[in-house]
Amino acid sequence: MNRLSRLVLSLLLVIANPCFADQPLPEKVEINGVEFILIPAGDFWYSIENGLRFNYHPVGTPAYRQVNVWLPAYYLATYEASADDLVRFMNSADTPTPLREAYLNEWQQGGGGEQQSGSGCTVHLSKQGEFVVDQTAQQLPATYLSWNHAQAFAAWMGFRLPSEAEWQKAARGSDRKIWPWGDEYPDDTLALYGASKGCTPDAANALPEGRSPYGHYHMAGNVSEYVQDWFNEHRDAEMKDGMRNPPLATQGSDIPHQKKQHQRISKGGRWSQNATAITIGYRQLVRPARATNRDGARFAIDAQEVENLLKQQRAKVLTSSVPKVSPRQ
Repeated sequence: MNRLSRLVLSLLLVIANPCFADQPLPEKVEINGVEFILIPAGDFWYSIENGLRFNYHPVGTPAYRQVNVWLPAYYLATYEASADDLVRFMNSADTPTPLREAYLNEWQQGGGGEQQSGSGCTVHLSKQGEFVVDQTAQQLPATYLSWNHAQAFAAWMGFRLPSEAEWQKAARGSDRKIWPWGDEYPDDTLALYGASKGCTPDAANALPEGRSPYGHYHMAGNVSEYVQDWFNEHRDAEMKDGMRNPPLATQGSDIPHQKKQHQRISKGGRWSQNATAITIGYRQLVRPARATNRDGARFAIDAQEVENLLKQQRAKVLTSSVPKVSPRQ
């Protein structure tokens, strides 16, 4: 088919189906049962660890430097990945046996110092050997996810993990706020943090007062959320104002005293951590194959992919207006 023929076909498709026309991206969509919020293209302040993480910092040196960078439009899930969707994935024939075995093994180890329970916190095994959600009346988050598990889970759902930059922009908007709701020190109406290390997650739709400027729940506290990034100090050092859609590091930095094991990053903190660990800039470093009962995920998807799914009628528009950042920003 030549160029002219393709152009004619495209025009015919637009006439026959107006949803193919060039229209603004909708604010909220639902894809495969997951609700997403549009994060429009634009600049934001990206918190980068100041200097080398494992070196001494002189007194008075800020923990982070703020870099103004630009990102294209994308979508981030309103809620943390759910236990319901995790069960669908784990019970499917697509789940690799090694991944299933590694997931169950983390239960047996207790996950980061917990007592051995043989339970997956928000998920357990039935007598028939199928994964089942605990407390089905609540919208509980997926837990006991390693980075490897979260990556496979997201791909199976048709999504991906966000980059750290995408996660931070969705959490804070375009200013330099410390927590998703602003600079006000958190209390129990804003975030679940500082709780016991046992299995105590909140429902994914709890604590609406603590939402991010775009409307995302639990971007501070509850379960930690993996991002795509490797922890890489060389890449951090290269970040500077004016960068557009900064590329991810292809590998991690060597970690002192840890046998050069490269590590991934999770964001948002956990229900058992303090207020500092649930700030937007804070990073939890994680080995890709390890998990605790406080490790979860949040899905992302490219704006272009959402456009394609809308054309194929595989995505549902929930709100069509352009998202506005909360005045609390």
